[in-house]
Amino acid sequence: MASRTFTDASGVEWLVWEVTPGQHTRPARRTVSALPDELADGWLCFESNAGKRRFYPVPPAWEALPDDKLEVLCRAAVPAGVAPTLPEPTLEGAAAPD
Repeated sequence: MASRTFTDASGVEWLVWEVTPGQHTRPARRTVSALPDELADGWLCFESNAGKRRFYPVPPAWEALPDDKLEVLCRAAVPAGVAPTLPEPTLEGAAAPD
């Protein structure tokens, strides 16, 4: 597994590596996938003291990108462990209470 480090413009050192589903992930419970569809082909994991982020899809030859390009990917990456925001439920179409 390829990995590398870079230091961003604010001085934070990041470790970056590619994750392939099934290779380094926990197995899905039952037959339902534990991963969102957008992660099915893998992602780059960025980790530092500032947190952990995922970037997908994995860019070709990411290992050879200059540090400034990796920083752009890191800034665009989604923080890990943050659930997507779901719309607020509405009562539209719901039966009126008695």
